[in-house]
Amino acid sequence: MRDFSSIFRNIVGPRTFTWQGALAFTLIATVGSIVLYGNQADAHLNLYLMIFLIAQVCALFVYVISGMIFSRIAPFNGRVVFVIISYVVLCFVRAYVAEKLLWRTQEISQDLLVWRFRSNLIVNLPVFAGTAWVMNTREESKTRLRKLRADGDELSKELEQLSMVYSEQRSYGERELALEVSSARQLLDALLNNKDVMSKYESLVAQLQASVHHASQAIKAMPQGEIAQRYSIPPIPTPFSMVVILDRITRVRGISPWTASATAFFFSFAYAQYHESSSPPFISTLGMAAVMLMILYFNRRVIIPRIRHWELWARIVVFEIVATTVNVWLSLFITRFILKAPLPLGITITAALTSWLIMNVVVFMQGVFDQRADYCQLLAARNEHIAQAINETRQMMSLEESTWKQMFVGDIGRTPTAANVMLKNISDGVHVRDVQEQLAVINDIWRLVLAQLRIVT
Repeated sequence: MRDFSSIFRNIVGPRTFTWQGALAFTLIATVGSIVLYGNQADAHLNLYLMIFLIAQVCALFVYVISGMIFSRIAPFNGRVVFVIISYVVLCFVRAYVAEKLLWRTQEISQDLLVWRFRSNLIVNLPVFAGTAWVMNTREESKTRLRKLRADGDELSKELEQLSMVYSEQRSYGERELALEVSSARQLLDALLNNKDVMSKYESLVAQLQASVHHASQAIKAMPQGEIAQRYSIPPIPTPFSMVVILDRITRVRGISPWTASATAFFFSFAYAQYHESSSPPFISTLGMAAVMLMILYFNRRVIIPRIRHWELWARIVVFEIVATTVNVWLSLFITRFILKAPLPLGITITAALTSWLIMNVVVFMQGVFDQRADYCQLLAARNEHIAQAINETRQMMSLEESTWKQMFVGDIGRTPTAANVMLKNISDGVHVRDVQEQLAVINDIWRLVLAQLRIVT
């Protein structure tokens, strides 16, 4: 139900009335009228074309006015009602102007003139709705793409600034601890020359050397972890290209069976109402759409999987063969298989070329939307990865900040500075009551420092 609502909202959206929609509406409506009237009368085709163009200009005037009013309507329900009314008025104006002009030519029967308004509503509906859906979907995808790119730029900038602060914080703690380690090593070197101390406490001094050495190695590993974290951010994905879109269309998607068949049914049913006025046209038109559906379904389920590994140009040729086949079938049905020269044959070819062009444009636009959706997913995944890196960096900064505070600002008697002061007193020969106890305390301090470093490296 949500998908249907999404499609309906894309039809009644901010880009419902556009110049692209007006162009498509003019082209398809004019060609459709030429096909219908040209099959009834073999003369005055130039006159019919001029009449239909005049009628379409009047309809376009209504289209432009509707677009200007539509942009001022805010509520969605009001927009829906206005679009329906605008569409009906648009078709009425086009049919009414053409009817008055065609009646003066005395070439068109009264039955056909009565039928015009109804056929306008049916024939132009897929054109009007389809163009609005394409333009609104395109605008929605472009807006989402712009937002993802903007979010990605902001997240990357935030991560870069956070990394600079993190580097400064870590460099400060690393520099302070490195000074304490260097001082401890110098004091240990001096202590090794004290034979009295070494003869009694050699094992304790060896343990202290090992602790200071491991602390030095942990300090060296800290920048490596930071660099590894920076390089874990994935690069910006490559935007989609024409080759990728064509490859996706010919390898996976093809021509949508249901969309193409339903659109063909709308067109053909409008024409069949006139040609088969004595019998119900629904059955024959439904049969035409069923044949088209079977061809396209067979193409998607059987042909495309077999040619999936062919070269791109070969898959494009197969695609165009299938598109030509279904459009020739549609055009023959519309013209009731009348191929006598010169007029009806030319009209059949015109109808086939027009529907072939529309089908290619629709399939290509769908491929663009699909590829853009994939690209948006890659950007969203990258943004999520950057956001996760920001959260992890913040957590690491908080953890390291508390570690540095415990190491240098916590219990003054349990800091590396206090350990070095005690070690200096021992190495300088200052009278110390219990050297063994002092060395044990110094060892405990450096073991604690090493344990705290393992948390942040």
